[in-house]
Amino acid sequence: HIHDNDQFNDHHLMPYTGSIRWDMLLRELKSIGYSGDISFETFAQVKKNRLPKELLPTFLRTIYDIGAYFKSQLEA
Repeated sequence: HIHDNDQFNDHHLMPYTGSIRWDMLLRELKSIGYSGDISFETFAQVKKNRLPKELLPTFLRTIYDIGAYFKSQLEA
């Protein structure tokens, strides 16, 4: 499982909202031929999210879209 953070705390942020260089990670995973699953551990950010509940589906869709993007980069 993967998630982003702020380099100091283990916040379980969605990718691109913290400090991890995702382009580098994707490049390295591709270079070793990684073809397994990737599971985002972002439940804490979703649970602590202060968005109105009506916006939560959009937030979750963004996390899903990031996963689809990761997949496309690994398969390219």
